[in-house]
Amino acid sequence: MALEHEDFQLTDEQLTKINEYSARIGAAYAKEGEGPAMGGLKLEIIWTPGLGRSITAYYDGSQEGCIIEE
Repeated sequence: MALEHEDFQLTDEQLTKINEYSARIGAAYAKEGEGPAMGGLKLEIIWTPGLGRSITAYYDGSQEGCIIEE
């Protein structure tokens, strides 16, 4: 099974969840008086043939991310 463009497309709901996660964590940085995040937002897409994909967002190098799709 080869990857296809659809394997990398996000739904509106997924994009909203990613943006809300980024805004929430960014606000927490600001509340703590820290400067802006230096690592940015990373999306990890894991694709397993026959099982599909999982997507997790990580903010500023965080080890604990936000699951977007399992």
